[in-house]
Amino acid sequence: YGQQFQSRSDTARSVEYINIDLKELIPAFIHNTKEEIKRLKDAVDQNDWPTIERMGHSIKGSSYGYGFKCMGQIGRRIQAAARETHGRDRLPELISELVDYIENVQVVYE
Repeated sequence: YGQQFQSRSDTARSVEYINIDLKELIPAFIHNTKEEIKRLKDAVDQNDWPTIERMGHSIKGSSYGYGFKCMGQIGRRIQAAARETHGRDRLPELISELVDYIENVQVVYE
């Protein structure tokens, strides 16, 4: 069975203030995150909870490392939802939130 993951266009655009020294790395980071989201969706379709938890942890850590605080919080919530049996039904919504964020985030370098 397949989960539905859709971007919500009504979400306000997030603004992240990123260190200018990271400017050359951000396009690859965004691209890699989009690829990771595809793998995350596949893991949800397969009910692969350990992989989802690990990926949430990875998204959390890399996002905070680059300065994407909101995405780090989403990653933390994905990790927690995968860990908790009763929280797993929230995963499609959290992944949609992540997709919406990555498609609409505005990066301001400082």
